[in-house]
Formats: sequence, C-alpha cells, structure tokens
Amino acid sequence: MSLATTFLTKVTIAEHGGLVRQIAGKLHGASISNEMFIQRLNDVDSTSQAEDDAYTHSQKDFNSNRLKEEDGIVDKLVKAVRAIFNGYAELPEDEPNHQKGVELAQVFKDYNFSPSDTYTAEAEKIRNMNQVFQARIADLQALGVADYWAKAVTHAANMEQLLSQRFDDIAARVVGEVKTARANTDNAIKAMYELLAAMKVMMPSAELDNLISQLDAIEAYAWQYYLSGKGGSNGTGTGTGTGTGTGSNENDNENDNQGGTNQGGGTGTITPTNPDTPSDPGTGGGGSTGDGWEEG
Repeated sequence: MSLATTFLTKVTIAEHGGLVRQIAGKLHGASISNEMFIQRLNDVDSTSQAEDDAYTHSQKDFNSNRLKEEDGIVDKLVKAVRAIFNGYAELPEDEPNHQKGVELAQVFKDYNFSPSDTYTAEAEKIRNMNQVFQARIADLQALGVADYWAKAVTHAANMEQLLSQRFDDIAARVVGEVKTARANTDNAIKAMYELLAAMKVMMPSAELDNLISQLDAIEAYAWQYYLSGKGGSNGTGTGTGTGTGTGSNENDNENDNQGGTNQGGGTGTITPTNPDTPSDPGTGGGGSTGDGWEEG
C-alpha cells in the first residue's frame, strides 16, 4: 500500500485536526536525520499550527465587546423606563397617570422580560414589546419615557445586527481561512509522503519501513472509523469456504475500503483496485460460486 492523503480531504474539521496530530507525532517519533525530511517535517508543523490558529480564530466572536456594550445600554434604558412605569403604578388610584403606569408595566410581565435574557431573546422581546408601545406612544410621551424607549429600541436593533454579522463572519471564516489552512496542511503532508516514498526506494531502512507502516495504520483507522460507507473501491474477494465470490461497486471513483459481498465462499480479503485505500475483509457465505455487489 502506498501512502496517500485522500482521506484527509474527506474527514470533518475536528477529525482532521486529530489525524494531523497523529501523523505529526509519528513523524517526530522517527529517528531520521535526513535534511530534506527535517525540512518537510517543519513544513507539516508550521502548516498544522496555522490550521489550529485559523480554527481558533474562526470560533472567536469579534463583535462580543460591541454586543456587551449595546446590551449594557439597553439594560439601563429599559430599567429606567420600567421603573418609571412602576412608579406611576404605585401612585394612588385617583392620580391621572396611575392606570397608564399599571397597564404599561404589565407589558414587561406579559413578555417575561429580564435583563438576564440572552442577547437574542432580549432584542426580540424589545422588538415585540415596541409594537405594543407604539400603539400607545401618546401614553409613553405623557409619562416622559418615549425618548428613552426609542433609544432602547435602537440599541436593541444594533444588537440584532451585530448578532447577524457575527454568524455571517464565523461562516465566512470557516469556509475561507480554515479551508485554506487545511489545504496547506494536506499539501505539506503530501509532500512529506512523497519524500518518504522516494527514500524507501533510494535509501531503504527498517526505521523508514516502520514509520510508513504506522502512517498507513492512521489512514486505515480513518477509513474504518470516520469514513466507512462513504463510497467504495472495486475489489475481488476469495472465500475460505466451498466457493468464491467477486465484489464490485458502482461508485468507481470513490476511495473507500469496502469490498463486495461474496454470494459463494466464506470470509475473503478484498484487494482494492485503488492502492491508496486499505483493504478490509469481505464477507460471504458457504455454497456455490456467485457474484455480488455492494452500494457505496
């Protein structure tokens, strides 16, 4: 089996990072002093670190400080408006603005508003409450809170805009910076694998064979635990029972380690036509010779 990096392009971001760390660990554990090997190893280290940095960068919310600031302003304004409503509600019932205070303060209760709500919930509640208050704008003006409430609505809208930008920015960074950094890591590993293949021919050694075997095992692990069922390669299985079976797959262009199902014969070994994928045992029953296929 030859070293391949195809599997790295198929795994998730989280799986990719783990596999790259395994590969780097095996490379660092090898006692190879070749100058080109060391250079390629440094390339793997630097690109994988850049990938980690890009992923961490993608998870950051650069609008956090502004969101916190806007939320603080909203909380102060809404607290003041609510306090004024409650103050009028506490007046004697015969006071002209008492009933207005009672009814307007009730709106906060109806929407279960709390300053401890999440940014999204708080902004949404203010937007919905504003529909009620706009219908009673004359009462807000009479109680002297119309301007304060209008400012609260404006800052709440700013929060919603920042939240939208945050999600858009994160999505853009994931498909931009992380994608590029991940591709650079894959290219560095591919260059290393090409060097190892050349060294195996030009300067074979037991240490090199052991390293390649360990790297092959990482690929086999990825196919078995992360990528099983994501396409297949053509293979032929020879049964250990009374018959033989051949397996093929309709997905000729997919790289997978799945073989065919032997209608005749026992457990067999599938030899993929694509040498980049590891072999897995095929399955079959006893009986007569037959042909089988498996969907990828």
